Amino acid sequence: MRSMWLSTEKVDLLTLQYTLTVVSRCTAMPYLDPKRVEVLETAYRLSLSGMSTRNITEEMNRLGYKPQSVERFYPKLVWMMLKKYRYRIARSGNYHIENITEKVLFS
Repeated sequence: MRSMWLSTEKVDLLTLQYTLTVVSRCTAMPYLDPKRVEVLETAYRLSLSGMSTRNITEEMNRLGYKPQSVERFYPKLVWMMLKKYRYRIARSGNYHIENITEKVLFS
């Protein structure tokens, strides 16, 4: 058994182990690069503020954001990007935690 000495008291270490079951009616959510998430959230925030795709395009290019596959943003690209991001947000609400098992292990 490992222990740590703090002042004159002996403290045993313990490990918490969790088993988590997540249920979804959707396919898995792919991981997005943090830079990509920043671009998506910025465009989404501008959209929520009432800006058109043309205005969002101009603002994203002015701010220096770069799309993944082309040199600069254009309205159709922004429209599709926002459509997919809104779908992603809607899918994220379909996950719920069904079961949590907790174990305490002393070592």
